[in-house]
Amino acid sequence: MTNNQHLNCNCCDHAKNDLQPVMTNFIGPQRVLMCQRCIDEKHIPRWLIILASRMKMTDELKTLLRKHRYCGDIINVEEVF
Repeated sequence: MTNNQHLNCNCCDHAKNDLQPVMTNFIGPQRVLMCQRCIDEKHIPRWLIILASRMKMTDELKTLLRKHRYCGDIINVEEVF
């Protein structure tokens, strides 16, 4: 990889050159690469919340949805069910 190539944050999808691996357990052990801003704001990748919600809606997921702890559009019912 050359110096001008970047990876994208799995949460906000912005190109960053300093991503950190973060372990989540919403759908089993899952490692996602996130930028420091998303880590600091305690965001979870939107796609991961949708997949986990389809499997089993937990109180923790309800809180993430209610507090909008993800980047992007609001997750609607059609995406979850």
